[in-house]
Amino acid sequence: MEAIAKSFIIYTSTTTASLTYCYYISSNIPKGIYRFISLIPIIFLFTILPLHCTFIFTTAITASFTTWLTNFKLIRFAFDLDHSPYHPSHSLIKFITLASLPIKWKPIHSTSIHSPIRGGVTATPPSAQSAVYSKHKRPFGLLLKWPFGSNFQTFFQTTIWDWCGWRTPGLKLGFQALIFSVLVNIVQNYKHDFHNIHPNLLLVIYCGLLFLIIDIAAATINAMLFIVTGLELEPSSNQPYLATSLQNFWGRWNLMVTNTLRHTVYKPVRSVLSGYKWAPLAGVIASFIVSGLMHELFVYQLSREKPTWEMTWFFVIHGMCVVVEMIVKRCLDGGCLRLPVIVTRLLTMVFVAVTGMWLFFPPLIKRRVDVKILEEYTFLPSLHSLDSPLLYSPVPFENAAVSAPEVCL
Repeated sequence: MEAIAKSFIIYTSTTTASLTYCYYISSNIPKGIYRFISLIPIIFLFTILPLHCTFIFTTAITASFTTWLTNFKLIRFAFDLDHSPYHPSHSLIKFITLASLPIKWKPIHSTSIHSPIRGGVTATPPSAQSAVYSKHKRPFGLLLKWPFGSNFQTFFQTTIWDWCGWRTPGLKLGFQALIFSVLVNIVQNYKHDFHNIHPNLLLVIYCGLLFLIIDIAAATINAMLFIVTGLELEPSSNQPYLATSLQNFWGRWNLMVTNTLRHTVYKPVRSVLSGYKWAPLAGVIASFIVSGLMHELFVYQLSREKPTWEMTWFFVIHGMCVVVEMIVKRCLDGGCLRLPVIVTRLLTMVFVAVTGMWLFFPPLIKRRVDVKILEEYTFLPSLHSLDSPLLYSPVPFENAAVSAPEVCL
């Protein structure tokens, strides 16, 4: 556990020092290309930081928070894209928190968000929104009054109450954890106890595990962040299994990445091409291409093997299909051709699952990333006796013992 603490200190100190440089040095440079040049060393550092991680899980967390979100926030900060909220007039603590965590500062009474990529305004209750500055939550600083101050009452009402199951989020998380454990057990033992299961069915299970692990990890980190700062993360997803179209699916899935791409890719592309009717379509295609390249980098960070570009093609194909869907919807606007909701949901899930088994999961399986994740899951109970660092090590974690399914398409 001491090694884990040291690794965490290394990560947080590196991130804090880098963002402090951005706050004091880069913020004094006029926005534009020169500020961006001053940020290149930090963006490069955040890109290679996950390569020093040992375990898949810590690599994924580091890559998601630094290579993905923080780097794109720094790009937005460099060019002040879409009125960047990362302003040097903020306090240093607020700047670092907003830049390093998926937190979005927003007005208290805001009840809807506009997502051009998703194609509309979505009403969202305050409980599902990202961090809100209110009298019930301290925006920054440790809960020094805990457990006797007002923050303890807020923590009990909004966190303990939920986790104990008196509200839907607690029951949902418990149910997700249960299903996740069952599915992991099936994958781990399918060669022995479930040998009659077709390998492609295992890939369908992987689809479910991917959704569950993102939601569970986000909920866990969110709880820890709330205890420390009184803030909440942006919602990780919005029931993507209820999507009625491919466009609707990507508006529900991984909302942190969706919001990031909307501000740093979609809106700038649409603005540059504002004189053309197809500018929104170009913005969508550009967003999916960038997402594909970033996922390709993500797979490389997890596996340390050269890319095969299957992951990129997965997102390019989905981007093209979303564009076609948008064009068809525009042509049939007000028309009578409407399929039942149950049919559109089924077709959407089938398309996502089939393309995922074709292009998304094979790069991970070929590099045994799934095997290492499962081994780490079974290795968790022994972490208390671990003497080697989890985050930083010169040699990637390689001792995988669980057999992974072969891809049969």
